[in-house]
Amino acid sequence: MEAVPLTPPTKEEVKKYRQWWNTLSDPWKQAFNEAFLRQSDTRFPPDETLHLIWNTGPLRFAGPTAMFPNMTIELDDLSGVVDLPNVEILVVVNHNIRSLQEIAHMTFLKSLFVFSNKLKSIEGVENLKNLKNLYFNDNMVNSLLPLAKLTQLENIHCAHNKLQSFEGVGLQHKAALENFYCLPNDNMLSVDIADFERQTRIACKKG
Repeated sequence: MEAVPLTPPTKEEVKKYRQWWNTLSDPWKQAFNEAFLRQSDTRFPPDETLHLIWNTGPLRFAGPTAMFPNMTIELDDLSGVVDLPNVEILVVVNHNIRSLQEIAHMTFLKSLFVFSNKLKSIEGVENLKNLKNLYFNDNMVNSLLPLAKLTQLENIHCAHNKLQSFEGVGLQHKAALENFYCLPNDNMLSVDIADFERQTRIACKKG
């Protein structure tokens, strides 16, 4: 992770960070240590590193099968990030994530990358009103309905899922949406794709 200039943590902050660290599962402790310190263990990181984790805007956890991995294990949930108050860009790719409900309260998120996981639903994102970029391609998602009110979305990547319609994306997205990478989705019929494009004037792109 790229360091950002920070003032040294106070004693009260250090106490809070350590208490938070103790609540983490061992996989998430290792994930943070690998991402920030390149060490594969669950030991307490230095106080300065805890301070950095707590205040970092972008977080990236790329599993061992990713093109550019930064960790050696695969995560099963998003519990490790739910208490962090400053995350604007969250990347958790090539893991075993099955649900986004844990981050439904993280309304400050602007970009979410969760491609190449085991998602069957994107329920939870409907609360993320500030989201501009959403990448969940290469999962098993069958509905876009949680996106219906996320009208600030600029980029949606949902190819290689189990979508049977694009309901949830519509005219309300037209003003902001720059890219809708939704193909291929093997359950989608060509006639339905053509109808969607005609009705919404949103281009269905491959990617």
